[in-house]
Amino acid sequence: MGDSLFIQRGRILACVILFVVLFFSQSCQHHDDMAKAYPSISIDTSVKEAFSDFSFVSSSWVDENWWEMFQDKQLNQIIEVAFENNPSLQMAVERVSLAHDKAKQSFAPLLPSAEATFEEFLAGFNWNQRGVHSDIGALPDTIVPKWINILSTLVNFRWNLDLWGKQKKLYQAAIDETKMQMAEAAYTKLMLSTQIALAYFDLQYYLSLKEQQALLLNTQNQILDIQNSIYEHALGDEETLQTLEKSILSFQNEIFTSEQNIEVNIHELKMLMGKSADDALNFESPTSFFGPCFPFPEEVPIGFLSRRADVVAKIWAVQAASKRIKSAEVAFLPSIDLGSFSGYFNLSWDTLLKPRGWFTSIAPMATLPIFKGLELRNNLQQSVKRYNLSILDYNQVLLKAAKEVVDSITTFRISNRQLICQEEVLKKSQNLVELSTLRYEYGLNNYLDVLKTKLTLLEDEINMSQYNRLHMLAALSLIKSLGGGYQCQELVQANEEIPLDE
Repeated sequence: MGDSLFIQRGRILACVILFVVLFFSQSCQHHDDMAKAYPSISIDTSVKEAFSDFSFVSSSWVDENWWEMFQDKQLNQIIEVAFENNPSLQMAVERVSLAHDKAKQSFAPLLPSAEATFEEFLAGFNWNQRGVHSDIGALPDTIVPKWINILSTLVNFRWNLDLWGKQKKLYQAAIDETKMQMAEAAYTKLMLSTQIALAYFDLQYYLSLKEQQALLLNTQNQILDIQNSIYEHALGDEETLQTLEKSILSFQNEIFTSEQNIEVNIHELKMLMGKSADDALNFESPTSFFGPCFPFPEEVPIGFLSRRADVVAKIWAVQAASKRIKSAEVAFLPSIDLGSFSGYFNLSWDTLLKPRGWFTSIAPMATLPIFKGLELRNNLQQSVKRYNLSILDYNQVLLKAAKEVVDSITTFRISNRQLICQEEVLKKSQNLVELSTLRYEYGLNNYLDVLKTKLTLLEDEINMSQYNRLHMLAALSLIKSLGGGYQCQELVQANEEIPLDE
């Protein structure tokens, strides 16, 4: 009879194990539906074309303090102040700290837990019999009273063995999310510094433009005076005067627009520095300059993945989502806990810690999630979909990063050529002014012709300022597309391979 009962129990246990295995295997068949990451994005052709152009010279990667390339101490100081006071960057740093705290919290379940409790409570009984005696060691060997003061001191111990690594995967996912937040903070820092540089370059451009517009307006007024004199002597017509006056008013409006843009850029710089727009902070005239050649690294095709903070952030997001899938998979398996509690149980304070009141117990526990299949499957499906979203987000950012690098290479190369061409135009205009002035001195031209050639020269100088601005913005865009000096050491040490779990 005993042997048959043992065999029957063994069969039941085998059926339960078979059911769990089948349930686990059927619930985890999802890998065919998982999205795939782009293995690599080729930008070799654009990089080769860059080195075939005079605009690029072979060099190492952009330095972390890339703004020093523009040789302007005031710009350096503005960015340093912004790093200390800007709320967006402070928020990014705080998110890193929060993610780190969450990672530590997710590690806590891997450790044994213990807690101590003390309780005192009064129990009352309505005994109908007389002469009732107690055989319990904790109670006095007398007639049981109607009221009992119960004292208990307990120490509870519990440890989840985590045999399948569920909590360990959650902890590793939290670590990856912390790394993601660190990369996001680096990207926020890059975006802040490039935004400051953009506003600063615009401020420099509009200050220069306002000065050139004032000179141009002054030249226009001189031409108008001469035309008025011609008109007064009946040698000109009123239509020419009206046209000149209209042109002067248009130039005056352009000066107003430049003044507005100057104030807007000053306000933006103050805001990015964490200061009020009305803060009594004065800026000197910017003197930023970028040379005709850009120091470009040859290993861009294989290295920009670890140099782009936004791409690195998406890589860690994929890693975290992958580990959460594995944690959701093993949730179908039984969980095993070790537990025990020990303490003292007595009726009075003077006997609280007496040996006869001591007791202990050890209770290993196994939890089989048989009736939570729907919840576990939904959790697993959600984990897979979050992984797919993170992969697709990574693919999108990767494509965008490659496009930005290629676009920036093209833009810088074209801006260099435009700058050289405009320099030739400016030289021609200067020669024309010198020639016109010389002809005026020899009586071959009138002064009106000289002013008109000066007017053309001023217009060409305005265009030159605009091309200088575009050249610096192109350099800024290329610096940003190359990551702005950021690098992820873990990816660099892994030979630039993407550590995505497949």
